[in-house]
Amino acid sequence: MSKVKRLETDYLIIGAGASGMAFADTLLSETRNNMIIVDKFQKPGGHWNYAYPFVTLHQSSKFYGVGSTDLGHDKIDESGFNRGLINLATGATINAYYEQIMLDRF
Repeated sequence: MSKVKRLETDYLIIGAGASGMAFADTLLSETRNNMIIVDKFQKPGGHWNYAYPFVTLHQSSKFYGVGSTDLGHDKIDESGFNRGLINLATGATINAYYEQIMLDRF
């Protein structure tokens, strides 16, 4: 029979989606508290793990994600309905972003 390991933490964050990741990022930047993040998915990103592949952000990528790391590079779209504005990240870009945050930051 395996031994159960008891974990202690200051914050238990349920969900590694946009809100959970932003909260964890703020904790790392502004406190010395520890945290545990749990999620039903095998990787971070929340609903972006199962969103339709054609779905993009409805706002500029500049204003999405966690405070410590920009999503995108303020690239200006040169065509389409968003022409002349900062790009709208795709679901694949957002998933890769959250995976990188989890690996590098958390």
